[in-house]
Amino acid sequence: MSYLRSICPIIVLSCASPAIAQDDEQTLAPFRSLIETRLAALKSGDIAKYMAMLDKDYVVISDLGERRTRADLPAYLPTISNPSRSYAIQSIHARIIDDIALVDAEIREDMADAVGGWHESDIFVRQGSRWLYLHRQDSSILYPPAPVPTDADPLDDYVGQYRSAAGLTDIITVRDGTLYGQSTPQDAPTALIHVGPGAFAIPGGADLLVFTRSPTGTVTGLIGHLTSGQISTSAKLP
Repeated sequence: MSYLRSICPIIVLSCASPAIAQDDEQTLAPFRSLIETRLAALKSGDIAKYMAMLDKDYVVISDLGERRTRADLPAYLPTISNPSRSYAIQSIHARIIDDIALVDAEIREDMADAVGGWHESDIFVRQGSRWLYLHRQDSSILYPPAPVPTDADPLDDYVGQYRSAAGLTDIITVRDGTLYGQSTPQDAPTALIHVGPGAFAIPGGADLLVFTRSPTGTVTGLIGHLTSGQISTSAKLP
């Protein structure tokens, strides 16, 4: 049974009673407490307290797609513990299926110079009078960068065509104090959001475009920082 739970919790769930979705505070309270206790233990570096909440077959998938088992955590947790960070549950929902609970929660993370957050999907297993973490998977919440004034940024410097190593060409134009980008002349230009010197965000996401300059200040290219973690580079055409 424990082997099946560790490799595929859905096998257990498929044979269980229908889920009872309850978002009343009485149902949510134990899971809210478990998440808050886990985050407090992470913040303070109390690894023993953190580990005591985990089933022996516990697995976590990070927002970067990294898989860790319970045995991996004593060495890993100290590397991400940070007492200067604070955490708060923004929302929480639960479904209970016999001795299994499916919980999803939105967590806000406040850092000294930034705000972050993630959605976590938790599977808890009941053992006697306790709920233990069996599985967790995180998904980062992507917060679009805040726009900043363009007064000190010479937008005309960025106008031109930029070609990538794959042969794709992006077209950058400026109109009424706003920079626009398009992939082909037939595309409707997309207004870019100025987020810092030479840096622009694409609306609707967290992708960033950063223009590069030579030592003399001439714009030479464009670097795309994609939310997938990939980096694309393009050179400005003469």
